[in-house]
Amino acid sequence: CKMVGNATTFRMFEQFYNSPKPDQYYTVKEGDEICLGKHTLVSYTMPMVHWPEVTCTYEKSTGTLFSADAFGTFGTVNGNIFADQTDYVATYEEEARRYYTNIVGKYGPQVQNAIRKVSGLEIKRIAPLHGPIWRTPESINYILHKYLHWSSYTAEQKGVVIAFGSMYGNTRAIAQQLAKQLSKRGVTDIKIYDVSKTNASYIIADAWKYTNLVTIAPTYNLNLYLTMENFIHELKALNFQNHKVSIIGNHSWASAAMKIMVSHFENDFKDLEIVSEPLDIKSSLKAEDLPKIEKMADDIKASIDAAEIKEVL
Repeated sequence: CKMVGNATTFRMFEQFYNSPKPDQYYTVKEGDEICLGKHTLVSYTMPMVHWPEVTCTYEKSTGTLFSADAFGTFGTVNGNIFADQTDYVATYEEEARRYYTNIVGKYGPQVQNAIRKVSGLEIKRIAPLHGPIWRTPESINYILHKYLHWSSYTAEQKGVVIAFGSMYGNTRAIAQQLAKQLSKRGVTDIKIYDVSKTNASYIIADAWKYTNLVTIAPTYNLNLYLTMENFIHELKALNFQNHKVSIIGNHSWASAAMKIMVSHFENDFKDLEIVSEPLDIKSSLKAEDLPKIEKMADDIKASIDAAEIKEVL
């Protein structure tokens, strides 16, 4: 049989399987067509969405775009293979966002280039490798707009994600107090995650979704608590940007966590705004610390109110 792919496809095939089959390779490039009789397949390269060899294929007679990893989702398809047969927002949207941010999220410019590349085609169906098939104008428009939004690193909704790490519960108490103060100020969308217990992919998906992120962690062995260090590293690896961040450290005998988080967000990211003066709490939250938490809550609420949720077209 013939194996259809581009030059990178076959190089990676040989790397994985150590079984070169050059006589069976059928190499295609950007815009090449393969006529199968009734069906004609047109190849479009989409490097880094999310592998370097990715090619999407457009079938002319049915207007079907086989989109590889783009427009997919985590989760199983339970009988209904078309997105319009389901309550997609309730069933899949959270997992589609988690899929995008953690699988493709780093490559926002490449995603936008790929969408521009196929924007002139008459697309009647989109068939991704993972998840339901898109077949109605409304559903296709919905997922295209989601991808344009996600790939611009733009928040979809006003709200705050509080990500904390805690060894003995004292730092958790700080996170809970901040959430309480934000609620008292009318912030209605607050997500709290323990970075030691929740897989980073879930936190990252919500960090992408909401306007504001707060990281709260203790000093550990003169460094940043390791699970928070890992979470921030994951954000950096995915090019997280264009959001607002607030920072609280905690320490007992030597302070490092707050300074390290500030350094990360100031030096390792782009287009992030640090909201409010970073705080450094000593050991446990005390009555004299409460005004500082209240001030940060005021600043975060003001930044949420001032945020503009723009439609990405």
